Amino acid sequence: MVEALKRGQLAGACLDVLEKEPPDAGNELLQMPRVLISPHVAWYSRVRKGAPPEGGQRYREALNGLLPKGLVNSELASQFKEGD
Repeated sequence: MVEALKRGQLAGACLDVLEKEPPDAGNELLQMPRVLISPHVAWYSRVRKGAPPEGGQRYREALNGLLPKGLVNSELASQFKEGD
């Protein structure tokens, strides 16, 4: 997948499972701008009765170039514009 992303054969990827978890800090997928990685518990917000679909909202923010609330990789914050 990494090579396909580098060659432009894949436009991007959304993952919730990686080959090695937790991933090594040097994992190339963590540095790729068109790769979204969520924890494997992303399903949880839908299971909780009445819980807002916050995970989907964070993806939407990121895909629209807005700084997602709760961004874990703070070094990537400069790649986003501030939201409302």
